[in-house]
Amino acid sequence: MPGWKVINPTSVKINPGESVTTTIKLTIPAGVWGKPRIPLACKATGTGWQLNGTGKVQLSSLSSTDQVKQWMVTGPFASDQPGEPGDKIYPPQHLLNISAEYPGAEGKVSWKPMTGKGGIDLKELYGSRKNGVAFAVSVIRASRPTVVAITTNGSNSVTYLNNEIIGGPFRWFGNQKVSVILPEGDNVLLCGVAQASNYWQLSVIVEAGPLCKPGDIQVIPVEKFSEVRALNQK
Repeated sequence: MPGWKVINPTSVKINPGESVTTTIKLTIPAGVWGKPRIPLACKATGTGWQLNGTGKVQLSSLSSTDQVKQWMVTGPFASDQPGEPGDKIYPPQHLLNISAEYPGAEGKVSWKPMTGKGGIDLKELYGSRKNGVAFAVSVIRASRPTVVAITTNGSNSVTYLNNEIIGGPFRWFGNQKVSVILPEGDNVLLCGVAQASNYWQLSVIVEAGPLCKPGDIQVIPVEKFSEVRALNQK
C-alpha cells in the first residue's frame, strides 16, 4: 500500500510446547483514518516442514487515528442563553469562510489553526466566559460513500456535517454518538461549543466501520483548508 512502511521482525525460535510474541513496527501515512485491517503473512519452518499463514489484523482499539486533530477555531461569541449555544445564528453558521473576520464578543475575530491535539481547550484560548461560544471546523475526505460514527465529547455543543445538523444542542455532559454516511469528496464538520459551568472543551472522534479500507477516509491538513471550496463561502 503506498506510503505504508513496515520493518519485518527478526526470526524467532519456537520450542515445542511454548508460545512466543514479536513486535512489528508499522509506519502509517499521514491522514489515514480509523482502524484499518492490515494484511499479515507469517511463515514457520522446521526440519523437513514449512507452514505458511495469511490473514488480517485490525489496528489497536486505542489507536489515536480516530481522533480529529486538524482544526481551525474562531471565537469567542456571546450566547443569549449562557451555558448553551441556544437558538442564535452565529456568524460562522451564516458564512463559513476561513479568511473572514466576524464580529465577536469583544471585537473582530478570525479563524486560527489548532493542530496536533486530541482535544481543544477553549478556556485556554479565550479564558472563562459564562456566555462564551466558539466554533471549530475540520474537513474529512472520503474516497467513496462511507459509514462512520461521529462522537462529540465536550461541553454543550451543536454539530453540523455539510451544513446539516447531526447532533445537539446538548444540555448534559458525555459522549454524543451519531452514525452518518460520508458522501464521496470533502465533508465539512462544524462544531459550535458553549462554556458550561467551568468546562469549555471539544473532542471529536470519527470511527469507520469494518468495511472501511485504508485510504477510504483522510483528514485534510489545516494548511490545505484554503483549497476546500466549502470553507471559502462568499
